[in-house]
Amino acid sequence: MKIISYLKTFGIFAFALIIQQITTIVFSVFNYIKDREIHNVKLSIQKLDINNGEEIISPLDLPTAMSGMVFGSVLGILFIIMASWLVNKKKPFSLLRLNSFSFKGGLLPIILFTCLLITNNLLESYITYEDLEKMSEMIIKSFENNAFLTVLGVGIFIPFFEEILFRGWLFDRLEHLLSSKYALIITSIMFGLVHGQYHGVILLLTIVSGFVLGFIRLRTNSLWPSIILHAINNTSSIFLAYYLG
Repeated sequence: MKIISYLKTFGIFAFALIIQQITTIVFSVFNYIKDREIHNVKLSIQKLDINNGEEIISPLDLPTAMSGMVFGSVLGILFIIMASWLVNKKKPFSLLRLNSFSFKGGLLPIILFTCLLITNNLLESYITYEDLEKMSEMIIKSFENNAFLTVLGVGIFIPFFEEILFRGWLFDRLEHLLSSKYALIITSIMFGLVHGQYHGVILLLTIVSGFVLGFIRLRTNSLWPSIILHAINNTSSIFLAYYLG
């Protein structure tokens, strides 16, 4: 029955997200407690400076959060690979399109995504949005405390996890259940909504970015170009936030 297939598809999708998020939180809390014991100081994610009322973020908390993010993403990736293996034991990586690729047919959407990347970063520099500003501040502080871990987490592991989840697992399953067209549309919308950036322009750009990445995956028949471009997008956002923020 198709309803069972839909439930399995979206159930595994949701569970992978939950694994990534919960692991990130648990790992962060564990390391936070360990760091507090080592340094023997009272730390909190946000402290109130009694003297001037300014909000202070502990320098130990952000690298700890990034460590949890990396570990959570790795577990999420492994879970999706395991789920893919259960569906196709002979070629689990083929299901996720983690195979060789050719830029033939995919060059135009790649150029389009590059233009979109530049537009997105320029717009984010000028748009005033509280959640976006808080995110940029957190990335800047994290980069100042541990640049390597920030790039590893935000720039590499999160893009890999998101691509293997949205345009790997979910795209393939919806393509089999519906069609490539509907798989592209649904994964693009869900990609935008899951990011939780509900400012109109940012949400639209995130959905369009997801659509172009999905189109690249469709045209190249591989997930690697999307992973690479997503990683470039996130990494460039880190450096732009730090140097221009």
